[in-house]
Amino acid sequence: MLETLVLKGVEMPRKRHSPEQILHKLREVEVALSQGETVARAVRQIAVAEQTYYRWRNEYGGLSIDLPQKPDLPPSNVSI
Repeated sequence: MLETLVLKGVEMPRKRHSPEQILHKLREVEVALSQGETVARAVRQIAVAEQTYYRWRNEYGGLSIDLPQKPDLPPSNVSI
């Protein structure tokens, strides 16, 4: 079920993003900022509000994109 958000008279469906999508979008903003873009323009490119970007950055900022990793098995369990 999608909720709708009314922003400046325009209805926009709310969308939930997976952690992988969030990390990808944070990386896109990071690249845009390194190329001299403003935060406002960079977050518009990923289609989220500035507040959402700052919230995501606080929650996911220290995580890397290759987040879900399989744990290394000890050599004794590899052949099982």
